[in-house]
Amino acid sequence: MRNQPLGGNEIKNLDFMTKQIMEINPGHPIISELSKKIALVEKPENDAEIVRTTKLLYQTALVNSGYSITNPKEFASSVYELLSTKLGIDPKAKTVEVDLKSDKKDED
Repeated sequence: MRNQPLGGNEIKNLDFMTKQIMEINPGHPIISELSKKIALVEKPENDAEIVRTTKLLYQTALVNSGYSITNPKEFASSVYELLSTKLGIDPKAKTVEVDLKSDKKDED
């Protein structure tokens, strides 16, 4: 986890140098549901879905708090996978080539 660099030479508040703490709200629906799934699995660290979800949740919290993430490509890939699943698309589906020239003729 890396903090974003400060802009300019002005440092008015040195609170950014203190240890950062991530607070988890156990009443949040995402945390509650994730906790239920973890409780049902003997070894949650070996469950790919739980690991992916937990990692994505952590990375999203970092971005939301103004931190940069160490592997943006992994984060983007996780978001694309989540979107694909939500839209009912196979996350491993191949990209289809689209002929933009024929689409342009249809507009005329």
